[in-house]
Amino acid sequence: MAARKIITQTTGDLTGDGIPEIIRLTGFQEPGSIAWQGIRLQIQDGASCLETRIALPEDAGYDPRLFVGSLTEAGSQDVLVSIASGGSGGLGYYTIYTFTDGAYKLIFDTKSYNAAFPYIVTYLDHYVVRAESLMNRTVYLIDLADRDPAYLSQIYQSDGTLKAPVSGGVNPLSVLLPADFDGDGVYELLAYQRITGLYNADGLGDFINTLSWDGRVFGLFNQTVGIFGTEAK
Repeated sequence: MAARKIITQTTGDLTGDGIPEIIRLTGFQEPGSIAWQGIRLQIQDGASCLETRIALPEDAGYDPRLFVGSLTEAGSQDVLVSIASGGSGGLGYYTIYTFTDGAYKLIFDTKSYNAAFPYIVTYLDHYVVRAESLMNRTVYLIDLADRDPAYLSQIYQSDGTLKAPVSGGVNPLSVLLPADFDGDGVYELLAYQRITGLYNADGLGDFINTLSWDGRVFGLFNQTVGIFGTEAK
């Protein structure tokens, strides 16, 4: 097996004692590969120098990164681990850990997030797609009227009615970005999920969910749908 290496390293006061911890991601690469495997989060306590090693829920991928900042409350620091899947869907694996009751606790992971945010995407008559977020019972309508006629002819009759029922989909979490929108010193999380049509590369837009810590979980604070424009005529 290839030797374990330090992928990236930073510091932050995760325990709140005023002494910064050393925070590392480590893993190994097979010869000739740029993918990382066996990725671990390793945290060396600033006061005792004792090290905590954490096996990540998703421990393989590309471009592993660390972000340390206040994700749960002002004045505290938490750690966000980001790993790109490397697949054609552009998916990402994200985990967040906080120090509580003398130990590091997982408070966000991609699998749990994806399970909590189900969607239904359905093509309607007259060049419209209905994208429904089941989590908050909210519906968004995406206008397809300006799409290429050859694309629309696969789906619609000349009068704009569907030839047959057609469904789209929503990809799992692809991007998770920390952003302090209200300037209170605590970062919210901006989560992107691609809305797809006839096939995965047929992007119709993105569900954009803003999450904020409610003291127990990262709950939905705001939701929008971003759509792709077409060339002006």
